[in-house]
Amino acid sequence: MNWSPADPTSIIAPTAMRAHYVSLTDRLIHRLEEVAAPERLHLLFLDKSGRPVAWLVRALWSTLARVPGTACSDRRIPPMPTMSFANIDREQWWDVTGGSETGWIDVSRVPVEQVMQLRLAYLRSEPAPMLNPQDALEQPTWLDGKHIVVIDEVRASGDTLTIAGGLVQRAFPTNLVETAHWMAPEVRRGRESGVAQQIHNPVWYRSDTPAGRLVGDRQAPDHRGRHWRGRSAPLFLSTVPRERDRMGLRLRSEISAIGRAVAAGQLLSAPAATRDVDDAAERIETLYGYTDLRLFTQHRIEQGATP
Repeated sequence: MNWSPADPTSIIAPTAMRAHYVSLTDRLIHRLEEVAAPERLHLLFLDKSGRPVAWLVRALWSTLARVPGTACSDRRIPPMPTMSFANIDREQWWDVTGGSETGWIDVSRVPVEQVMQLRLAYLRSEPAPMLNPQDALEQPTWLDGKHIVVIDEVRASGDTLTIAGGLVQRAFPTNLVETAHWMAPEVRRGRESGVAQQIHNPVWYRSDTPAGRLVGDRQAPDHRGRHWRGRSAPLFLSTVPRERDRMGLRLRSEISAIGRAVAAGQLLSAPAATRDVDDAAERIETLYGYTDLRLFTQHRIEQGATP
């Protein structure tokens, strides 16, 4: 067995966590394989915490993705989908969509002028000043003809994806739009308070600082830059960090290293549970060289995986 444990000072550590994140990414990739032809597929990740998930998909796509109906050993790798990012979160739109008033999300309550900012971010050319919403809908975008999958890093209540998916569908009414998530964290309720709390969130999931994901918050119009897209869509585009995001650079580097370790067969990760038994066994043999699944499991446990 040829593998190296993660440095204990790493952001994604221990090694078992790295293997688990690979399995989560394989589950997402498996779903994306079945969604649409890769040339039509566009992945829209939700900033800020969805950005590391995009890095994971990029790092692992060529190793884990396969054309549907083909064996892993055939190495028929579908083209990587196009990707982009939008900063959409529950807190930003909860009141506007009526969630705080009724508990139900109604994306149609968002003013059309605000929704069109999202479309303006994807126009092929700079829009005319004071472009009205109807004219914006008639302008060509980079997403024309695409099957859009809106991806969040965590699904807890599902509110964020409901809001984001609805806003994207309104901004791009002729596109097929669906949603997906990378992780579904375990939720526990306090014995006395009854308050639900998420556990096992992604290691980069932090509410106390925007650092660690190479993008900033939306609220910095004075630091948005000179490009017309930033001026056209301040409600949906993240800002550029004012200072060098060393934590984000380190996290991205670690994710690249994870991709290389899996490709080299050094980081043992169980295939996604959504893959059938035969596919999973064939992947274990192709990617890691194991024909004995018990030995594979034993070595995963030696890496720190849960039995």
